[in-house]
Amino acid sequence: MKIGKIAQNFVHFLRDEIYYKNARIGMHDILSQMAKNSMIERVLLSAYIGWSPKEGSGIFDPINRIDDIEAIYYRLDATLSIDIEDLKGKFMNTATPHKNLAMLIHYFGFMNNKYTEGLI
Repeated sequence: MKIGKIAQNFVHFLRDEIYYKNARIGMHDILSQMAKNSMIERVLLSAYIGWSPKEGSGIFDPINRIDDIEAIYYRLDATLSIDIEDLKGKFMNTATPHKNLAMLIHYFGFMNNKYTEGLI
């Protein structure tokens, strides 16, 4: 069988794309749609996200504007790594643990290597 050199199905790998002005707007849209469709009830956030009255926080602002989502904060240690036991406890401390979304933050460009410990 000869493999053709010219594409035969031009739309086979096309996907819908949505462009946003910035990441905050995109994050708000995704999370609000997930909440609207009863996919999530709580978002678990790193306890160290920072906030400024002038600029806000790129992570907290979109979540704070959604009424149907509760923000819960998990602890970090002195190296800004996840306190796994605290995260597990907060993740499971609800009647609907499957409706929790944990947001992972990599601080200063360093990958948080604890995120796979016992969570999968």
